[in-house]
Amino acid sequence: MNKKLVFISIFDPKSSIAGAVRMQMYSKMLDKEGIDFEFYSFQENKKFNNHGGGWVEKILKIIDVFIFVCNLRKFVNDTSTVFFYYPLGSLFFEIMLLFYVKTIKKKKIFLEVNEVLKFGVSEKKGKISMLRYNFLERLSSFYDGIICISSNIKQYYLKYNTNSLLLPILSDMEQDGVNDSLYNNNSVFKIGFTGSIHIEKENLITVFKSLKHVVEKGFNVELNLYGLLYEEVRFNNLINEFKLGSVVKYHGCIDHDCVLSVLKSQNLLILPRARNKQNNYGFSTKLAEYLVSGVPILLTDVSDNLYYLTPDL
Repeated sequence: MNKKLVFISIFDPKSSIAGAVRMQMYSKMLDKEGIDFEFYSFQENKKFNNHGGGWVEKILKIIDVFIFVCNLRKFVNDTSTVFFYYPLGSLFFEIMLLFYVKTIKKKKIFLEVNEVLKFGVSEKKGKISMLRYNFLERLSSFYDGIICISSNIKQYYLKYNTNSLLLPILSDMEQDGVNDSLYNNNSVFKIGFTGSIHIEKENLITVFKSLKHVVEKGFNVELNLYGLLYEEVRFNNLINEFKLGSVVKYHGCIDHDCVLSVLKSQNLLILPRARNKQNNYGFSTKLAEYLVSGVPILLTDVSDNLYYLTPDL
């Protein structure tokens, strides 16, 4: 009997965030192999969209999760169904999901692990978030297996679940060789970055400092950023602080089908993540797209980056 895979997520699988794009890559891979699959998203199926805030919002969210999980019965009655959960740090959601799928319905469910959440906790979030993420880690032992995005994560999670698979980066783009277009010294040198734009995670303060130094030396450069921008007010304040208003250009989110052409229009692509625990255990999924483009890449030695690239070439 052919298996059917049901992808479960909190977010919209058709969105442009990194998790959604990765799930889309999974679906294309499965479709190519003739494996039946279906997306089941909390964002798309929740009943109460305007919660109103406060305790009313919390109660309605709990009801939403309960209804969502109960509606999994339309999948569990099929004996060939296997579940795959892409997490987003929600403890109550995951407890309910595991209890229903594993304990009540005795079905197989697998987990994607793309980062060690507690390593990204700031002092502002404090001990409560740390306890929640520690508990989420321990829940991984109840899954039938886990898929890890980096070798560091795979090694870290062995203490919870030994049935693990390393599946780092996915891309559906066709490689067409090295981008051999020559840079004209009289034109703007274009530096590109695509993906979710987090100031700390992507080390943007160091990038802005470096750009300021380059501009002061008289070089004509431009940093083009594409993707979902977090901390927009702080981002704009930093641009003003470093006087980079004419240098840094934020273009917003772009359709996945346009990513390759945007990448190939740049002279250099950057992955400037800082060396810290959060980044050492994660792995930037955009590296696959960067490599396919054939454009030179400037990146830091974090996580598994140098497993795929030789720095002296």
